This record gives sequence, structure tokens and C-alpha cells, in this order.
Amino acid sequence: MKWVQKQKGFTIVELLIVVVVIAILAAITIVAYNGIQNRAKQSAAQSAVAQASKKIMAYAIQNGDLYPPDLVTAGITNTTGLEYSYNNSVTPKTYGVTATNGKFSYYISSTSPQPSVGGYPGHGVNGVAAITNLIPNPSFEGGTTGWTASSNITLSPQVTGGLYGDRFHRGTRTSGAAIGLYTAKFNVDANETYTARMSARFPVGQQASLRIQWFDSLGASISASTDPSGLISANTNSWQTLTYTAAAPSNATSSRLDIVLGTAGGAAAGDVLDIDGVILVKGSTTGGYADGNTSGWVWNDPANANTASSSTGPPQP
Repeated sequence: MKWVQKQKGFTIVELLIVVVVIAILAAITIVAYNGIQNRAKQSAAQSAVAQASKKIMAYAIQNGDLYPPDLVTAGITNTTGLEYSYNNSVTPKTYGVTATNGKFSYYISSTSPQPSVGGYPGHGVNGVAAITNLIPNPSFEGGTTGWTASSNITLSPQVTGGLYGDRFHRGTRTSGAAIGLYTAKFNVDANETYTARMSARFPVGQQASLRIQWFDSLGASISASTDPSGLISANTNSWQTLTYTAAAPSNATSSRLDIVLGTAGGAAAGDVLDIDGVILVKGSTTGGYADGNTSGWVWNDPANANTASSSTGPPQP
């Protein structure tokens, strides 16, 4: 009589071991592949910024040491992933170009001729686009320049103790009515979203709100968008943050940011409002406060610096 020979199969333990081994090999392969991809992107960004720099320098040599007004003028036909800045009005003249590929950025400048990790000041970095703080003198390092106040408030710049930089603004109420601090006008794009942010503190329970006043091409006031929630605080030592997002009307060409202190909480003459770190950007978020004195940021009008200039750089945490 012949016995039927049983065929052996894999046990559950053996199957699990095979699955684990396959998973480990797959993970190693993915990590290696990602590493190869990342190195390729880094090499591409370094090559792109080096080539752009050569063409910028070649243009300057042929044009009286003046840097080109843009990359296309320098003969760079593919500007994808490139950002460029220059200043021919200073001595020595300066330029900077940043190349970004994925999450990797490298820059070359008039003072750094080899590809360096990161972005040139004022440029986006590592795949994150730069933003612009539209408020001049946003942390009041320039005193009261660029700011006005309602008739029932006295502005007194404080030269020490600022949350951002040395200074901050203190507005003192001279009567019991609502008071306001106003920025100078700045240009905006119709139908675009803008977000404002500031830090504030109060000596008594009061309510403050951010208001964006919109103007048309003739400078006439169109409407105002006001933060409905405001901020109430009774802690003189605690800086608190207000943020507000609003969309510009279809006929808006310029705007002004107002900081309004209401009459909630028994406001009276002599009450003060401290503010610092004001930022307003296009888009639905500002990130943390930043201006031209922040690392990686620049003042867009270096001649006037923080007193009359917007500032640009990568969003802050």
C-alpha cells in the first residue's frame, strides 16, 4: 500500500517573516530612492543658480558693471524656480539670485560667489514663497513715522521694552470716546484677500479691533472691514495677538490699516493701548511677525528703511 506524501506549506510565522523582510527591503528602497531624488534636486538647484550667476556677471561686464534689470535681459530664457534682486544705486553694486528645486534652495550673490544653502534675503526659500509686509515702520523703530492718530489720543513712542526690536507705540486716551491709530495708505489688489496681525496689551479691560479701510482709484473711501471679535484684556504685562482676514472690494486700489480701541470695560481718559509688531500681507495667513530687520528679510526701499518701506522675506513660524 502506498502512502500519500503530504506537501508542506509555509507556517504563519514563516509568512510573517517573509512579509516583514519584504517591508524592510521596500523601506530601504524608498529611502534610497528619495535620497537619490533629493540629491538630484540639490544638484539641479546648484547648477541653475551657478548658470544664472554667470550670465548676470557676463551682462555686468558688458554693461559698465551694471547688473541686469531682470533675468530675461541677462539672457536667461528659463526662469522657473529662480528669484533675482539687484541694486545698482549703491557702492559697491549688489545682486542676489536664488534657485529652488522642490524643497531645496541655493543662492549666489555679489558677496557670495559660490552656491550657498538657503535663499538670498528677500527671496523665498526651500519651496516656500516670500511674502510682503505692507506696513511701513511696523515695529515703530522709526518713531511715529507713517502713523497718525485720532484727535483724542496722544502717541508716545517708547524706546525700550518692545516686543519686536527696541521700541513700541503707546497711545494714551485724552477723552472717553473710542480712539484709533492709522497707518499710511498702501496699494492693494481688488478682490484679493489680506490678513492683518498685531500684538497689543491694555492696562484695563478694553476692546480693540483691526479695521482695514479700503479706497478707490480717486482716493475716496469705499468701505471698511472690521474684525468683529476684537480683543479684551486686563493684563498690563501680557502681549496678546490680534489677527483679521478680509477681502478687498472689486474697486479697491489702496488701503489703510486702522487699530481701534473701543469703550468696552469702562474706558476713560488716561487709558493707554500699547501696540507692536504690525504686519499685513496678501493671503489668508501672516505667519509670525517679520520685517526688514528679520533674518532673510529686506526693506523694499533701503533708503528709507523701516520708516517708509514695506518689507519682504519668507514667512516666519
